[in-house]
Amino acid sequence: MTGSASPDAAFIALVRNRLQRDRVTLARTLSVLTPQDLAWRPNDASNSAANLVLHICGAMEQRFSSLAGRPDSRDRDAEFEDRGEHTAEELVALVDRAVAGADAVLEDLDPQRLEDTWDVRGQQVPLRSVLFDAMCHFDQHIGQIIYIGKARRGMEFPELTVPRRKGG
Repeated sequence: MTGSASPDAAFIALVRNRLQRDRVTLARTLSVLTPQDLAWRPNDASNSAANLVLHICGAMEQRFSSLAGRPDSRDRDAEFEDRGEHTAEELVALVDRAVAGADAVLEDLDPQRLEDTWDVRGQQVPLRSVLFDAMCHFDQHIGQIIYIGKARRGMEFPELTVPRRKGG
């Protein structure tokens, strides 16, 4: 991207960059979790880290497939009903596939389409807002997964951003 990119093209680049950063953060988080950690939930009303990953990938594939004009084949309820054990490697592969698919759609997206409206649960919403809301949604659930990882792994959990000062 050059310095003369339009604000719309810059926004798409920002979304693409954020997806890649989220992919790395999520992969690092999942890599330290065991199948038991990934399946753990504090109670039946809560989701496991694995459920949240399935949900993130399902939402990402649904939103970006729709943007590319492909049919929606998502089973959202199944994402939350899953009680199986998953490995970190399996879940990272799902995330990588979902992010690659989203990135391919964004790479081909004409920036002028950002003001096109999309039907979101019966409301007409500009595509720019749909993309922004999607990023917020993904980050919200990634934060939940990080929290589960820290709760389960304690001091074994890696620093994902700026390390804390020791003893100060």
